[in-house]
Amino acid sequence: MTIYRVSRLRLAVQIAMLVCLVYLGMWGVRRLRVFAVEASLPTLSCEYGEHIARCYLHDLQMVLTLDGDNSYRRLIEPTIFFVVLGVLAGRMWCGWVCPLGFLHDLLSKLRRFLRLRRIAFAERGRRVLRVCAYAILVLSLFIALVIGWPGSRLFKYNTALFRPYCQVCPSRQLTPLIEGKTAEFLRIDPFSAVSRAMSLLSMTFLGLFVVGAFSSRRFWCRLCPLGALMSVVRLNTFSLTRLKKDTVACTRCGICARVCPADLTRPYLERTKPGVLDRDCILCLKCVENCPEDRVLTATFCRLPVFRSSYGYFCKGQRLVAE
Repeated sequence: MTIYRVSRLRLAVQIAMLVCLVYLGMWGVRRLRVFAVEASLPTLSCEYGEHIARCYLHDLQMVLTLDGDNSYRRLIEPTIFFVVLGVLAGRMWCGWVCPLGFLHDLLSKLRRFLRLRRIAFAERGRRVLRVCAYAILVLSLFIALVIGWPGSRLFKYNTALFRPYCQVCPSRQLTPLIEGKTAEFLRIDPFSAVSRAMSLLSMTFLGLFVVGAFSSRRFWCRLCPLGALMSVVRLNTFSLTRLKKDTVACTRCGICARVCPADLTRPYLERTKPGVLDRDCILCLKCVENCPEDRVLTATFCRLPVFRSSYGYFCKGQRLVAE
């Protein structure tokens, strides 16, 4: 069955995922396991909260830090989860599941309510942010690897820099706050000078997250190292969830480009190939919902259509959502 109100369904899924990943652990639900193995998700699920599943980036840093002199066999199971779940849904995990992405969307809605002007990034700006995301990813993994090697001079910082990105991620501050643990919000870790510096850096990243949410669409997604990792390994390329376009019926109206929270233009510019799923697309499907032409854009799973654009629905009162 084709469902056209994608935004409403997506909002319901985001709320459900926020409850599952943030609050169920507080209510006594045990961690999610598959065949006695704890699940590792291709989405941010903060270790600083009472989570029921771990973020793959957390597991990756932890293994590099703890097993620097071993065979990294402990990374096999999390990587299997990451690949399998990524192949099933691609970066839809970013657009529909990520709690941090949902909070970003809420702040963006508040920005629109306050009628604050949005900053649109040009292609050059998007490239700069993409490079910054790759730099954060590489630096985090490099630090985790170096401090996990006993022969390194930085090995003495193993405890203070344990899971380096997790210590500065905005989720470190936001997750305890939305769980009601206000004493943990903006708290400086007194363990050492390095841990205090990381606490201050996390507050800086939180400020960047809030300012970015009030100035642009999905700003933090452009800096997220987990999203960068998914782009590097091109999960969308191998995903069973696809985005296709009828290039002949497309009228080049440009609506898909205007509503895209990632400012992607491939669905608009593509003129020959039906596959228009960009490696940075978070599969929010706003383009499908807002496209005014019948069946021009279609989201599929295992080649079966799930969502389709509809001229009739657009004419019956669908409002262009450009955030």
